Amino acid sequence: MEEKNYKDREHQTGTSEKETENLSTSDSQLLREAGRICTEQDIEKMFPADQAWKDFSRKRKRSNRKRILYTMMGAAAVILIAVAGYLSFTAESEVTSYDLFTAVKQEPGCILTGSDGSQEIVLQDELNLLDDTYRGKEHYTIETPLGKNLRVILPDSSLVILNAHSRLRYTQKGKRLTTLEGEAYFEVRKDSEHPFVVQAGTAKACVLGTSFNIRHYEQEQIHITLLTGSLAIESEATENPEIMKPGDDASLLEDGKVIIQEKGETSRPMWTSGYFSFDDTPLSEVLCELGRWYNINVTVLHPEAMTRNLHFRCKRSSELDNILDILNELGGFRLVKKENTIFVQ
Repeated sequence: MEEKNYKDREHQTGTSEKETENLSTSDSQLLREAGRICTEQDIEKMFPADQAWKDFSRKRKRSNRKRILYTMMGAAAVILIAVAGYLSFTAESEVTSYDLFTAVKQEPGCILTGSDGSQEIVLQDELNLLDDTYRGKEHYTIETPLGKNLRVILPDSSLVILNAHSRLRYTQKGKRLTTLEGEAYFEVRKDSEHPFVVQAGTAKACVLGTSFNIRHYEQEQIHITLLTGSLAIESEATENPEIMKPGDDASLLEDGKVIIQEKGETSRPMWTSGYFSFDDTPLSEVLCELGRWYNINVTVLHPEAMTRNLHFRCKRSSELDNILDILNELGGFRLVKKENTIFVQ
C-alpha cells in the first residue's frame, strides 16, 4: 500500500512538472504580448518571471527530496515487514514443535545391580530380595524399563511396586535408605529402631511404618500421597519437617517449598492395579505416561492444548490406538499416531 501511494504521488509530481514546463512557454508568450502595452519595468512588477522560475526550481528540488525520502521510507517499511515476518515465523517455529517424550532402546526386563556391580535381568513381575540368592548384599539398584511394573520385596520385608521407567536404590545399614527416580508405591514394615527414608530429588520422606506413593519423574513436580500411618516431609527450603496425615498429598515446588493438600485418597493408586487413572491431569502428563508405558515418542505441534486438564481412566493392557481414539473424543486437540510417534495437533 505504501509503495502504491508513493507511485501515485510520483505520477502526480510528474504531471505537475509537465504543466510547469507548458506554463513557462506560455509565460514567454505572455511577456512578449505584454511588452506591447507595458514598459519592461511594469512587466516585471506585473509578472516577475525570474522570481517565478526561482520559486519553481526550489519547489522542484523540494519535490525531488520528498521523492527520495518517500523511496527510502518505502524501502525501510518493506525491510521492517520482512524482518518482522521472519522473526514471527522463527518464534512460531520455536514454540509450535517440540518433543515431549522420546522413546529409548532398552533391555527386555528389569535390571538388578548388586553392591559388587554385578547385574541381572529380571524377566518376571516380582523380585524377592529375601531369597537366599540375594542375601548378604547391602546395596541394590533396581531399574524398570518402559512399559513394565515390578513388585519388589525388600530385605526388610517392605513392599515396593515400581512404575515404568523408574529407578530405586536401597541400602540397609542402620537406617533403611532408598533413593527414587520415577514412581513407586511403598508399604513399609514398621521398625522403630531403623527408620525408613526415601529421598526423591530434594524431598525426603521419613517413616516408621506406613503406606504411601511417591511420584518423581523428570520435568514433573514431586508428589507424595500418604495412604496410611504418618509421614514427615523435609526439603532444602524447610526448617522443620512437614507432617502428613492419611489422605494428604504433598507437592514440592521449584523453590523447594512443600505444599500439603487434603485429597482424601487413602486407597492404593490405580496404576498398581494395571490402570491409567488421571484426575484433573494436564494433557502433557497424560502423554508422558503413555510414552513411558508404550515406549513411543510424543511430538507437540499444538502447545496450547498441553494445558488442557483431563479426567480419564482405562486399562494399561488396552491398545494404544484405542486410547488415542478415546482421548480425541474429549475435544480441544487431535492426537495422531504415525509409526512410533504421537503427534499433538
